[in-house]
Amino acid sequence: AERDIEGYVDLFDSSLREKTFPFWLDNAVDTENGGYIILPSFPDLEGEKVVPDPLVKTIVYHMRMMYGFSLAHASGYSTPERDYLQAAKHGYDFIVENFLDPEFGGYYWAVDLSEDGNSTDTRKFMHAQAFIIFSFLEYYRASGANDPCGRGREAVSVSPAMPVWDFEEDWTPIGEPQAMGPLGTFGLKTSSPQLHLFEAFTELLVETGDDDVRGALQEVIDTNLQYFHPENPGESTSSWTWNWTLVDESPNESYGTLAEIAYLFIRAQKALGEEPDLDMYDAYLSYAIESGYDQESEVGGLFDRGDKTWWANAEFLSSLAEYFETAGDDLYEDVLLSHLRFIECYAMDAEDGIWAWSLNGDGSVKQLDKVNMWKAAYHDVRALLKFIAAYSK
Repeated sequence: AERDIEGYVDLFDSSLREKTFPFWLDNAVDTENGGYIILPSFPDLEGEKVVPDPLVKTIVYHMRMMYGFSLAHASGYSTPERDYLQAAKHGYDFIVENFLDPEFGGYYWAVDLSEDGNSTDTRKFMHAQAFIIFSFLEYYRASGANDPCGRGREAVSVSPAMPVWDFEEDWTPIGEPQAMGPLGTFGLKTSSPQLHLFEAFTELLVETGDDDVRGALQEVIDTNLQYFHPENPGESTSSWTWNWTLVDESPNESYGTLAEIAYLFIRAQKALGEEPDLDMYDAYLSYAIESGYDQESEVGGLFDRGDKTWWANAEFLSSLAEYFETAGDDLYEDVLLSHLRFIECYAMDAEDGIWAWSLNGDGSVKQLDKVNMWKAAYHDVRALLKFIAAYSK
């Protein structure tokens, strides 16, 4: 029988409790070297297993894992046998001890715990610094400890309107486009860091009410409206040079990004005490649905640059949940039910609750890769918790 929304709330709640969070707790906490560990994976279904070096730790994976464990505890999933707050503290202590730059401030991209340390990367990227803010904040919310909130607050001094978003260890800008780095070509301004700054400053403003944070969030909104996400979603862009010359004039076809920015705008507006612009939300989400959602088959799911990737479909669910929590109507209920079915039947592994990296149009797995430096307890976990919270009220 087809599930209704209440049935999906129960399904995903039990999946998180019995499968997803236990999977991460049992497999991601590195009790030998500290911090978190990335499991071996199979990026290519027909290829060989990829075994990451357990001594090389990356900041984004660590922040996402700490964030996920913090959410698990704050959402009531901890038990005496499974202490997700302790798992979050395990990551927090490692991050502060190993990634924090004691001389120049900020957080390194990667650390190598081996004797030679050849894979340590002390550069600083806006993308990662944004994660510092909202992941520390989530740990603060879960633990009540003041230290992580203060450390997140310190990162607001990094401005979203800086001439560049890539830096050397001493904050010397990496300006002119150079070689490819871990986040693309150095020296370019892209929409992804802006999304994470959007989230970081919004959540920090909700928690602190600080005027400096308010100003930083307004700056992010203005930058997005001017360069990346104007009122017309068909005019969205994704990449500019350091001096704001457009790199690619073609529209941004990351429909996951458009769904995400739609709800980040209304969250930010609520944090600023403004009336949410639901017309702009509808313009963005409708554009993503019309251009990217699979409405031609029974599979469902959101295409993002050709594939049905886990993060895009998670952010699509987050967006629908945020809309319902804000507006309280069933405008998108049909597509929501289609999407919930897609997640249950195709995106999520029924055995462990973990989503595949990407699917083909017919719902078959294209890239399995359940865990890697980007894929942790973040997009899908947050989306399911947002959905549960919105529809449990």
